[in-house]
Amino acid sequence: MKRSNKSNLRRLKIGAYGIAVTAVVIALVVFVNLIVSSLPIDLIHINTKETDYAELGDVSLEMIDSLSSEVTLYLIAEKGEEDIRIEELLAMYEAKGAKIKVETVDPVEEPAFTSTYTEEKVTANSVIAVSDKRSKLVLNADMYSEYYYLEDGTALSYEQYVYAAQMGYNVQYDALFEGEMAITSALEYVNAESLPTVYVLQGHGESVFDASYSGYLQVNNVNTAELTLDTEKGVPEDCELLCIIMPSRDITTAELELLKAYTSEGGDVFFVTDYRFDPSSLPNFAALGRDCGLETVSGVVADPANALIANGTMFIAETVGTENGITSAFDASALKFIVTAGHGIKESGADGVSVTPIVQSSSKAEMMNITDEGKLEENEEYKSGKPVMVGACAEKASLGGARDDVSSFVWFASSSLLDIQIYQYYQSYDNLILFLSTINHYCDKSTSVSIIGKSIVVEPVTFTAGEANFWMTVTTVILPIAVLGAGFFVWFRRRRR
Repeated sequence: MKRSNKSNLRRLKIGAYGIAVTAVVIALVVFVNLIVSSLPIDLIHINTKETDYAELGDVSLEMIDSLSSEVTLYLIAEKGEEDIRIEELLAMYEAKGAKIKVETVDPVEEPAFTSTYTEEKVTANSVIAVSDKRSKLVLNADMYSEYYYLEDGTALSYEQYVYAAQMGYNVQYDALFEGEMAITSALEYVNAESLPTVYVLQGHGESVFDASYSGYLQVNNVNTAELTLDTEKGVPEDCELLCIIMPSRDITTAELELLKAYTSEGGDVFFVTDYRFDPSSLPNFAALGRDCGLETVSGVVADPANALIANGTMFIAETVGTENGITSAFDASALKFIVTAGHGIKESGADGVSVTPIVQSSSKAEMMNITDEGKLEENEEYKSGKPVMVGACAEKASLGGARDDVSSFVWFASSSLLDIQIYQYYQSYDNLILFLSTINHYCDKSTSVSIIGKSIVVEPVTFTAGEANFWMTVTTVILPIAVLGAGFFVWFRRRRR
């Protein structure tokens, strides 16, 4: 009887000891969890993959460091319905920026909150950035995007994607989280002292920016507006850059004088044409170019050394000038630019003008004439053996200096710079980067808010037939037998005691 009591007492002590140890371990885990949860996210967050949603890139970190105003990022979401990706991303912004504060607002509890900052309908898990200067709404839809394309990279609309899939093509789909680009853009917007405006000339059959390019400008917080000279009687004072895109009719002599007055005061012009630009039918536009320091080389540039199509009229630009501010922000030697149906540009010999090449062909380029039948033939008059400029910047000192001390005339002689289809098909090339760099340079913006999104598509795990059979054997045969064997071994040892 005494032996039984001693045995029970011993078991009781062991049980109490086990309970005490368990309680201490649980308390320690809770304590450590409380300490860790109170630490900033940038100290405890570990980037385990390239698509880490909360990881911030150099552009965002530079933007955070440049903030001059306090910024509050309001996440509009009901309690318990917060988007974990956006929550973690905003927490990282707050951890990295001393002037950034993040708050979550429940629209059910505070239904009138968003109307203070916007009249738009605010969807769940949208963000409102607020500073003492202005506010900006970032809709949840602005932070997610979907892309459809063929195996070779050709972009598709959703309807084209469905049709191509039905026809048996190898189509692909990707969904991206673009929260970092949207939030960094909002930070720049609410922090800027003023927002630049780019004007696009109209009234002469000119093109305007494609919707996608306008979207890139909007993300970069550059305003765009159309300008009709005969209505405005001049270029507005707030014009940072005047864009003239693919005109098909000439300006009048009076409009030419208005544009000359604009450039003489230090105004900047961004001129885009292609091989169809004919100085004889657009003499006043050609006169504006000559006055600013550049003129055309007639015909189509063909570069057999870097050709993408047989006749060489679509090619990769060999070099990009590095002396101009447009390309100084990146390694120009690594920049690849697609040129399609471009004409040449040369110096006009205007006094006091310095010309810098931006994009040019190889030294093996040829100038081709287009016959009345639409065929190409070699231009016998043009035998330079030198690179042909298809993008250049001419600069001259302004006379009055009302706008700037120097006037710039940037001429790209290929519409591929602004062709969204070229960009979508050849996304590995840098036409869009060159476009944004040009705009940003003349809008006094040091960086582009161009941040690659992070894929949220979960890639399926695939196995070969042999691998599938192996793992099926492991999970359905080997592991169950191992568990049974271990259980039998423990039972047998206890029984022997």
